[in-house]
Amino acid sequence: MKKKLKVGFIGVGNRGQSLMSNLGFVENTVVTAVCDLCESRVAECVKQCTEKYGVECSGFTDYRELIDKADIDAVIIASTWLTHIPTAVYAMKKGIYVGMEVGPAGSVDECRRLVHAHEETGTHLFLLENCCWGRYEMFVLNLIRKGMLGELIYLAGAYQHDCRELLYKEYSGERPFAERYLHKIRNMEGYPTHELAPLAKYIGVNAGNRFMTLSASSTKARGFQKYYKETTGKDFEGIYRQGDVVNTLITCACGETITLTYDTSLPRPYSRGLRVQGTNGLWMEDNHSVYIEGRSPKDAWEKDDDYLTEFDHPLWKKSLEEGVKGGHGGMDYLMLEAFCYYARNNMRPPLDVYDAASYISISCLVEQSLSLGGTAISIPDFTDGKWVIKRAADENDYDVNV
Repeated sequence: MKKKLKVGFIGVGNRGQSLMSNLGFVENTVVTAVCDLCESRVAECVKQCTEKYGVECSGFTDYRELIDKADIDAVIIASTWLTHIPTAVYAMKKGIYVGMEVGPAGSVDECRRLVHAHEETGTHLFLLENCCWGRYEMFVLNLIRKGMLGELIYLAGAYQHDCRELLYKEYSGERPFAERYLHKIRNMEGYPTHELAPLAKYIGVNAGNRFMTLSASSTKARGFQKYYKETTGKDFEGIYRQGDVVNTLITCACGETITLTYDTSLPRPYSRGLRVQGTNGLWMEDNHSVYIEGRSPKDAWEKDDDYLTEFDHPLWKKSLEEGVKGGHGGMDYLMLEAFCYYARNNMRPPLDVYDAASYISISCLVEQSLSLGGTAISIPDFTDGKWVIKRAADENDYDVNV
């Protein structure tokens, strides 16, 4: 029987508790420590984990104490966004395998510190970007692997999510969101990884390709202020710098371009707006449309249902046969199952520290471009030239590299 992987959790708010619940579906895994600034959360999670796993779970309010004292093999960091990197760096320097939740970076220098911690210690970091294990993202990955789209040329994605209610609850004090204060004081690409991580994997970023430059544009900020007035009957008087829609164009070393859209304060349905286009055709998330030259009717869109049946990823075929588990349609469970597999074997993860730095740095680089009127900004090469080396495929279905 496999040895149980002992996992600690740092940050057990809404996202942390969701991940903890999903981790309960992963075999041979046990939560042995939790940490949060809120003592009542810690006490409740300690109680739940001790009862669920039948082993003692330790509680902490200081992440350093958990890392230094707890009996853990790996740690999952799901605290507030700007605490992710300092916590991850501390854990890596202590030799603890890290799973780090997504969010924007505070600065490019912070991203470099993350990379340096890995290079100095050899300790791995797994970026917990669940969308890379989404069914449609993995379906498109399989389309690309089978050559259906040809050579990729243009990609697009978005975080289009009406967050006005969440933002209002922060301002009103009903439900504080430490992350949301960024909208008050910064205009940036506030949540780039949901769309960017899968797209980057499709074109081999950091494994034969790299991001080169970006340039960004932003609209004015009106959506939240309008919502606030309609909700309270009062004019919004605070600072709110985040533009309603921010668009970013990224160029890549191998000639592809990527467009990102950040849109969180206007009324709209949720969408990640994925578009993947190559020399043979394209797939689009909205309306689940596909066009493959020589297969689709000429000049006519097809629904992707038949393609999904034919090209569904093996991991998702297995998941559907066994019964989908966990949140966000099953992608959270598959991501955590992958994390535990790589952590247990101390392997370089499919989304590693170089990927993490490359993706999350986009947020503050966009801020820089916007502050200069949309000027093109050079994107750092966090691999220090090693991006030219293509990555060999891992011998498992969890791998999301092309």
